[in-house]
Amino acid sequence: MDRHQVSLGLLFLRILGGGLLIHGRAWAWSELIHANRPLFQDFFGVGGEFTWILTVFSEFVCTLLVMLGIFTRFTAVPPLVVMLVMALAMPSGTAWSVRETYLLYALPFFVLTFTGPGEYSVDGRMAEWANPR
Repeated sequence: MDRHQVSLGLLFLRILGGGLLIHGRAWAWSELIHANRPLFQDFFGVGGEFTWILTVFSEFVCTLLVMLGIFTRFTAVPPLVVMLVMALAMPSGTAWSVRETYLLYALPFFVLTFTGPGEYSVDGRMAEWANPR
């Protein structure tokens, strides 16, 4: 397979995976900023409000950075961790379909953590500037 085809596939993965996460999860969280902040479980012992802020940051800001291809391997980790915590920290009676949704949101970020963004990204352009041919 040609490296341009792989980079195009990674571009689609970044845009579609990030777009689905922002549309499905982060947009609803951003609407709650104008309302009272929701009660949020304190998973890491840092406080429910701080955990909520970290969740919104990782689902919205880090996802936008992944979509643009800016520091992709680093910015893909926070949404991945949040989705895994959401999927695995649910009560034992939770339906599999709910857990599956979070795991499906995590999948593109898992892949991008290991592959990187490809050529069609800000990271790819910076690599070309650093190593001209």
